Amino acid sequence: MGELPARGSLFDQPGLHTFLAGQVEQSRSTQNRRGVRHGLANQQRLFLPMLAHESLRGKSAKQREGLIWFDIFGHVVIVALGRERQQNTKAIYHAVMLIQNPCVVSLTWRLEDAHGTLIDELTDPVEFFVGGGDLLAKVEEVLIDQEVGFQTQLHLEPEHAFGDYNPELVFFEARTLFPDGVEPGMQFDGVPEGAQTPDMPTDAVYTVTEVYPAHVVLDGNHPLAGVALRLDLTVRDVREATEDEISVGSVSEPALTVLATAPGSPHLH
Repeated sequence: MGELPARGSLFDQPGLHTFLAGQVEQSRSTQNRRGVRHGLANQQRLFLPMLAHESLRGKSAKQREGLIWFDIFGHVVIVALGRERQQNTKAIYHAVMLIQNPCVVSLTWRLEDAHGTLIDELTDPVEFFVGGGDLLAKVEEVLIDQEVGFQTQLHLEPEHAFGDYNPELVFFEARTLFPDGVEPGMQFDGVPEGAQTPDMPTDAVYTVTEVYPAHVVLDGNHPLAGVALRLDLTVRDVREATEDEISVGSVSEPALTVLATAPGSPHLH
Protein backbone atom coordinates (compact mmCIF):
# COMPACT_ATOMS: atom_id res chain seq x y z
CA MET A 1 0.00 0.00 0.00
CA GLY A 2 1.35 3.46 -0.92
CA GLU A 3 2.52 5.87 1.72
CA LEU A 4 0.06 8.59 2.75
CA PRO A 5 1.07 12.10 1.69
CA ALA A 6 1.88 14.58 4.39
CA ARG A 7 -1.21 15.96 6.14
CA GLY A 8 -0.77 19.41 4.65
CA SER A 9 -0.44 18.11 1.09
CA LEU A 10 -3.91 16.49 1.21
CA PHE A 11 -5.30 19.95 0.72
CA ASP A 12 -2.98 20.44 -2.21
CA GLN A 13 -5.08 19.35 -5.24
CA PRO A 14 -2.18 18.09 -7.45
CA GLY A 15 -0.76 16.13 -4.52
CA LEU A 16 -4.15 14.52 -3.78
CA HIS A 17 -4.63 13.54 -7.42
CA THR A 18 -1.20 11.91 -7.49
CA PHE A 19 -1.96 9.89 -4.34
CA LEU A 20 -5.38 8.68 -5.57
CA ALA A 21 -3.99 7.76 -8.97
CA GLY A 22 -1.36 5.61 -7.29
CA GLN A 23 -3.99 3.83 -5.18
CA VAL A 24 -6.17 3.08 -8.25
CA GLU A 25 -3.19 1.69 -10.20
CA GLN A 26 -2.15 -0.55 -7.28
CA SER A 27 -5.74 -1.86 -6.91
CA ARG A 28 -5.92 -2.69 -10.63
CA SER A 29 -2.59 -4.53 -10.44
CA THR A 30 -3.81 -6.62 -7.50
CA GLN A 31 -7.06 -7.52 -9.28
CA ASN A 32 -5.19 -8.47 -12.45
CA ARG A 33 -2.91 -10.82 -10.53
CA ARG A 34 -5.93 -12.46 -8.87
CA GLY A 35 -7.61 -12.81 -12.23
CA VAL A 36 -4.55 -14.49 -13.75
CA ARG A 37 -4.33 -16.98 -10.86
CA HIS A 38 -8.05 -17.74 -11.09
CA GLY A 39 -7.87 -18.19 -14.84
CA LEU A 40 -4.88 -20.53 -14.64
CA ALA A 41 -6.60 -22.62 -11.98
CA ASN A 42 -9.71 -22.99 -14.14
CA GLN A 43 -7.72 -23.74 -17.28
CA GLN A 44 -5.61 -26.38 -15.56
CA ARG A 45 -8.58 -27.69 -13.53
CA LEU A 46 -6.57 -27.59 -10.32
CA PHE A 47 -9.47 -27.21 -7.90
CA LEU A 48 -11.79 -30.01 -8.99
CA PRO A 49 -11.26 -32.29 -12.01
CA MET A 50 -13.96 -32.34 -14.67
CA LEU A 51 -14.39 -36.05 -14.02
CA ALA A 52 -15.26 -35.24 -10.43
CA HIS A 53 -17.85 -32.70 -11.58
CA GLU A 54 -19.39 -35.27 -13.89
CA SER A 55 -19.43 -38.01 -11.23
CA LEU A 56 -21.18 -35.69 -8.74
CA ARG A 57 -23.71 -34.27 -11.21
CA GLY A 58 -27.22 -35.51 -10.53
CA LYS A 59 -26.31 -37.19 -7.24
CA SER A 60 -28.19 -36.38 -4.08
CA ALA A 61 -26.34 -35.32 -0.95
CA LYS A 62 -26.77 -38.83 0.47
CA GLN A 63 -25.35 -40.43 -2.70
CA ARG A 64 -22.29 -38.16 -2.55
CA GLU A 65 -21.44 -39.37 0.93
CA GLY A 66 -18.21 -41.25 1.29
CA LEU A 67 -15.40 -39.05 0.06
CA ILE A 68 -13.15 -36.19 1.02
CA TRP A 69 -11.89 -34.46 -2.13
CA PHE A 70 -8.62 -32.51 -2.26
CA ASP A 71 -6.98 -30.30 -4.89
CA ILE A 72 -3.30 -30.74 -5.75
CA PHE A 73 -2.34 -28.23 -3.09
CA GLY A 74 -3.96 -30.35 -0.38
CA HIS A 75 -6.90 -27.99 0.16
CA VAL A 76 -10.26 -29.61 0.87
CA VAL A 77 -12.68 -29.00 -1.99
CA ILE A 78 -15.64 -31.16 -0.98
CA VAL A 79 -16.16 -32.78 2.41
CA ALA A 80 -18.83 -35.48 2.47
CA LEU A 81 -18.35 -38.32 4.91
CA GLY A 82 -19.97 -41.72 4.42
CA ARG A 83 -19.42 -45.02 2.61
CA GLU A 84 -20.14 -44.78 -1.13
CA ARG A 85 -17.52 -46.17 -3.51
CA GLN A 86 -16.96 -44.11 -6.66
CA GLN A 87 -16.60 -45.94 -9.96
CA ASN A 88 -14.10 -43.49 -11.42
CA THR A 89 -11.19 -43.44 -9.00
CA LYS A 90 -9.09 -41.31 -11.35
CA ALA A 91 -11.16 -38.33 -10.29
CA ILE A 92 -10.29 -38.87 -6.64
CA TYR A 93 -7.07 -37.42 -5.29
CA HIS A 94 -7.56 -38.82 -1.80
CA ALA A 95 -10.30 -40.74 0.02
CA VAL A 96 -10.43 -41.35 3.74
CA MET A 97 -11.89 -44.60 5.03
CA LEU A 98 -13.72 -44.20 8.29
CA ILE A 99 -13.94 -46.89 10.94
CA GLN A 100 -17.30 -48.63 10.65
CA ASN A 101 -18.77 -51.96 11.66
CA PRO A 102 -17.48 -54.22 10.14
CA CYS A 103 -13.89 -53.34 9.24
CA VAL A 104 -10.34 -54.06 10.40
CA VAL A 105 -8.20 -51.51 12.24
CA SER A 106 -4.48 -51.51 13.02
CA LEU A 107 -3.77 -50.13 16.48
CA THR A 108 -0.91 -49.30 18.80
CA TRP A 109 -1.52 -48.63 22.47
CA ARG A 110 -0.24 -48.43 26.01
CA LEU A 111 -2.42 -49.89 28.75
CA GLU A 112 -1.90 -48.99 32.41
CA ASP A 113 -3.85 -49.41 35.62
CA ALA A 114 -5.14 -46.41 37.56
CA HIS A 115 -1.78 -46.11 39.34
CA GLY A 116 0.20 -45.89 36.08
CA THR A 117 1.59 -49.44 36.20
CA LEU A 118 2.19 -50.79 32.69
CA ILE A 119 -0.04 -53.78 31.89
CA ASP A 120 0.09 -54.18 28.13
CA GLU A 121 1.79 -52.34 25.26
CA LEU A 122 1.61 -52.63 21.48
CA THR A 123 4.49 -50.75 19.91
CA ASP A 124 4.01 -52.32 16.47
CA PRO A 125 0.57 -52.01 14.82
CA VAL A 126 -1.71 -55.02 15.37
CA GLU A 127 -4.94 -55.71 13.48
CA PHE A 128 -8.32 -56.07 15.18
CA PHE A 129 -11.77 -56.75 13.80
CA VAL A 130 -14.36 -54.07 14.60
CA GLY A 131 -17.80 -55.55 15.25
CA GLY A 132 -16.75 -58.88 16.72
CA GLY A 133 -14.90 -60.09 19.78
CA ASP A 134 -11.46 -58.63 19.19
CA LEU A 135 -11.96 -55.45 21.21
CA LEU A 136 -13.86 -54.22 24.22
CA ALA A 137 -17.22 -52.64 23.38
CA LYS A 138 -16.19 -49.31 24.92
CA VAL A 139 -13.06 -49.20 22.76
CA GLU A 140 -15.08 -49.91 19.60
CA GLU A 141 -17.59 -47.22 20.56
CA VAL A 142 -14.85 -44.59 20.63
CA LEU A 143 -13.32 -45.78 17.33
CA ILE A 144 -16.49 -45.62 15.22
CA ASP A 145 -16.38 -42.83 12.58
CA GLN A 146 -12.69 -42.12 13.27
CA GLU A 147 -9.85 -42.44 10.76
CA VAL A 148 -6.11 -43.13 10.49
CA GLY A 149 -4.15 -40.95 12.89
CA PHE A 150 -6.88 -40.77 15.53
CA GLN A 151 -5.47 -40.71 19.05
CA THR A 152 -7.29 -40.84 22.36
CA GLN A 153 -6.89 -41.71 26.02
CA LEU A 154 -9.63 -43.80 27.60
CA HIS A 155 -10.40 -44.32 31.26
CA LEU A 156 -12.13 -47.67 31.61
CA GLU A 157 -13.96 -48.54 34.82
CA PRO A 158 -14.33 -52.29 35.54
CA GLU A 159 -17.89 -52.35 34.18
CA HIS A 160 -16.54 -51.13 30.80
CA ALA A 161 -13.55 -53.46 30.86
CA PHE A 162 -13.54 -56.92 32.48
CA GLY A 163 -16.19 -56.56 35.15
CA ASP A 164 -16.04 -56.63 38.92
CA TYR A 165 -14.11 -59.35 40.69
CA ASN A 166 -16.34 -62.33 41.59
CA PRO A 167 -14.93 -64.43 44.46
CA GLU A 168 -17.40 -67.21 43.65
CA LEU A 169 -15.34 -68.02 40.56
CA VAL A 170 -12.39 -69.11 42.72
CA PHE A 171 -12.25 -72.82 43.62
CA PHE A 172 -9.80 -75.70 43.91
CA GLU A 173 -9.62 -79.17 42.44
CA ALA A 174 -7.49 -82.25 43.00
CA ARG A 175 -3.94 -82.06 41.72
CA THR A 176 -4.41 -85.36 39.91
CA LEU A 177 -6.83 -83.71 37.44
CA PHE A 178 -4.06 -81.56 35.98
CA PRO A 179 -1.08 -82.42 33.76
CA ASP A 180 2.42 -82.74 35.11
CA GLY A 181 4.19 -79.40 35.23
CA VAL A 182 1.08 -77.36 36.02
CA GLU A 183 2.09 -74.01 37.46
CA PRO A 184 0.60 -70.61 38.37
CA GLY A 185 -0.34 -68.52 35.34
CA MET A 186 -1.47 -71.43 33.17
CA GLN A 187 -4.96 -71.09 31.72
CA PHE A 188 -7.59 -73.68 30.82
CA ASP A 189 -10.75 -73.41 28.76
CA GLY A 190 -13.49 -74.62 31.09
CA VAL A 191 -13.17 -76.70 34.24
CA PRO A 192 -10.93 -79.79 34.13
CA GLU A 193 -12.57 -83.11 33.36
CA GLY A 194 -13.62 -84.81 36.58
CA ALA A 195 -13.91 -81.53 38.57
CA GLN A 196 -15.98 -81.82 41.74
CA THR A 197 -16.94 -78.15 42.22
CA PRO A 198 -20.59 -77.77 41.12
CA ASP A 199 -22.19 -75.01 39.01
CA MET A 200 -19.00 -73.49 37.63
CA PRO A 201 -19.32 -71.88 34.17
CA THR A 202 -18.10 -74.30 31.53
CA ASP A 203 -17.28 -71.59 28.93
CA ALA A 204 -14.99 -69.51 31.18
CA VAL A 205 -11.21 -69.37 31.00
CA TYR A 206 -9.67 -70.45 34.33
CA THR A 207 -6.26 -69.29 35.51
CA VAL A 208 -4.13 -71.34 37.86
CA THR A 209 -3.26 -69.09 40.80
CA GLU A 210 -1.72 -71.59 43.27
CA VAL A 211 -0.39 -75.15 43.10
CA TYR A 212 -0.18 -77.42 46.14
CA PRO A 213 0.81 -81.09 46.44
CA ALA A 214 -2.83 -82.19 46.83
CA HIS A 215 -4.83 -79.52 44.97
CA VAL A 216 -4.73 -76.64 42.48
CA VAL A 217 -6.50 -73.28 42.89
CA LEU A 218 -8.34 -71.92 39.84
CA ASP A 219 -9.76 -68.45 39.22
CA GLY A 220 -12.43 -67.87 36.58
CA ASN A 221 -12.13 -64.07 36.73
CA HIS A 222 -10.30 -62.22 34.00
CA PRO A 223 -6.81 -61.25 35.24
CA LEU A 224 -7.96 -57.61 35.13
CA ALA A 225 -11.39 -58.06 36.70
CA GLY A 226 -12.10 -55.26 39.16
CA VAL A 227 -9.26 -53.11 37.80
CA ALA A 228 -9.77 -49.59 36.39
CA LEU A 229 -7.69 -49.09 33.24
CA ARG A 230 -6.15 -46.22 31.29
CA LEU A 231 -5.62 -46.80 27.58
CA ASP A 232 -3.59 -44.55 25.24
CA LEU A 233 -4.60 -45.59 21.73
CA THR A 234 -3.60 -44.64 18.16
CA VAL A 235 -5.21 -45.77 14.88
CA ARG A 236 -2.48 -46.71 12.39
CA ASP A 237 -4.55 -48.15 9.53
CA VAL A 238 -8.12 -48.98 8.49
CA ARG A 239 -9.16 -51.50 5.84
CA GLU A 240 -12.21 -53.42 4.71
CA ALA A 241 -12.79 -56.76 6.39
CA THR A 242 -12.68 -59.90 4.25
CA GLU A 243 -15.68 -62.19 3.95
CA ASP A 244 -13.93 -64.77 6.15
CA GLU A 245 -13.22 -62.19 8.84
CA ILE A 246 -16.82 -61.04 8.81
CA SER A 247 -18.13 -64.60 9.07
CA VAL A 248 -16.02 -65.40 12.16
CA GLY A 249 -16.09 -61.90 13.66
CA SER A 250 -12.31 -61.74 14.04
CA VAL A 251 -9.10 -61.27 12.10
CA SER A 252 -7.49 -64.42 10.75
CA GLU A 253 -4.74 -64.35 13.37
CA PRO A 254 -6.11 -62.60 16.47
CA ALA A 255 -3.53 -60.84 18.62
CA LEU A 256 -2.65 -62.34 21.98
CA THR A 257 -3.33 -59.19 23.94
CA VAL A 258 -5.14 -58.26 27.11
CA LEU A 259 -7.93 -56.42 25.26
CA ALA A 260 -8.83 -59.41 23.08
CA THR A 261 -12.13 -60.52 24.57
CA ALA A 262 -12.95 -63.66 22.60
CA PRO A 263 -13.23 -66.82 24.75
CA GLY A 264 -9.94 -68.60 25.01
CA SER A 265 -7.79 -65.56 24.22
CA PRO A 266 -7.64 -63.21 27.19
CA HIS A 267 -3.88 -63.74 27.52
CA LEU A 268 -1.45 -61.06 28.51
CA HIS A 269 1.70 -60.37 26.46
